[in-house]
Amino acid sequence: MNNSTDEQLLELLLDDALFDTDQTSEGFGKDLENQYEVAAAELFLLNEDPEDSIPDSLLARLELSADRFHEERAVVEVAEPEPAVESAPAFGGWFQWTGWAVAAACAILAFGIWNTKPREVYVDKQPKPEVALTLEQKRDSLVSAGDTIKATWTSPQNDKALAGEVVWNDRKQEGYMTFKGLAANDIAREEYQLWIFDETQDEKTPVDGGVFDVDSSGEVIIPINAKLKVKGPKAFAVTVEKPGGVVVSKREKIVALAKV
Repeated sequence: MNNSTDEQLLELLLDDALFDTDQTSEGFGKDLENQYEVAAAELFLLNEDPEDSIPDSLLARLELSADRFHEERAVVEVAEPEPAVESAPAFGGWFQWTGWAVAAACAILAFGIWNTKPREVYVDKQPKPEVALTLEQKRDSLVSAGDTIKATWTSPQNDKALAGEVVWNDRKQEGYMTFKGLAANDIAREEYQLWIFDETQDEKTPVDGGVFDVDSSGEVIIPINAKLKVKGPKAFAVTVEKPGGVVVSKREKIVALAKV
């Protein structure tokens, strides 16, 4: 069939479905729930291509048919169940399938509109949680940086059990202390406090590196919490102070010292 004949045929089929002009279709007991699948098959038998463009006049009729379909379906859902309808007779001519064909046209139109409509693509914009690194992993990462300095702890009291080191990076303003053999402190009476002797700072007032506790004699890693910017550390010292630390230490009890 040519395009003109196709359009005329589909419009005739649509008129029959919308205005019930073909009384032969009544014998099929139109099941609104199943029309589309059967009709789609019949439409393909007629060699109709769902990708072809649809004339404006036919588009308007198909939209009206879709509205009518939803209205009738709503009525069917609230109405009492009707007696079962006998199975449709065998295929005996394509004019008997006009109601099905129009329903298929509506289904194909709906698919075509949905398929060409811009679709909203869901994009998860929530930030993905970062994997938390352990203090050991953070320290190892800092050590791998080329401009990180490292110094070994020594004991002013010649405590042979004390071992460990301090690492610091001026660019990142980040550092970690590693201790092994540093005695556990009584948190009710004392805390350890780090002091950073920077080349730009008076030795009488070293930079406060933060207070910390040790609860075991095993190896511990403590992050440095410098209260001022450090530009060129020359030495690090750990003193024992009262809980909460002090602003200026008397350095009466230095338990660890590391010179750069």
